[in-house]
Amino acid sequence: MGHLVGKVAMDLAIQKAQLSGIGIVTVRNSNHYGIAGYYAELASKAGLIGMSLTNSRAIMVPTNASQPYLGTNPVAFGISGVDDSFLFDAATTTVSYGKVQVYEKRGLDHPETWTLSDYDSSFTSNKKGLAPLGGFKEASGSHKGFGLGLVVELLTGILSGGATSDQISENG
Repeated sequence: MGHLVGKVAMDLAIQKAQLSGIGIVTVRNSNHYGIAGYYAELASKAGLIGMSLTNSRAIMVPTNASQPYLGTNPVAFGISGVDDSFLFDAATTTVSYGKVQVYEKRGLDHPETWTLSDYDSSFTSNKKGLAPLGGFKEASGSHKGFGLGLVVELLTGILSGGATSDQISENG
C-alpha cells in the first residue's frame, strides 16, 4: 500500500538525515501514495528540507506525441524557516488526473488544453492523455514539463529498480 510505505520511507529518510545530514530512500513495487506534499512536509516539520517524488501509470503525452508515456509524476518540496514554512506540490502535467475525474463526475467540461482529446478528437475518453506542464507543443514549453516528468521517472522508477510509468497498471 503506497500510503503506508511512503510514510515509512520518509520516516527512514528523516532518521538518516538527522544522523548524517542527508537521507535518501527509494521505494519500488508500490502504488499510488496520495499527496506528495504530505511526505515532504513531514521532513519540513522535522526541521529538514523534504523532497518527495513518485512515478505513476502512463497518462502524460510527451511533446508532439500521440499517446501517453509518463505518469503525472508529482514532485514536492517542503522547507521550514525560522517563522514559517514553504510547501510546493505539483504534478508534472498541466493538471492532476484527479482533477479531470472531479470535472467528469460533476458533468463539467474541463478547461481546454488539459487532455489530448482537446487537440485530437479521435483520442477517446477511455484512452485519456494529459498534457505536460506547458501543453502539448514545444512552442508553449511542453518539453519543460515532459523533461521534469522524465527526471522524476529516472529518480523513482529507474533508480529504485522498480517499474516505469509504462509498466504500471491502472490498479497499482
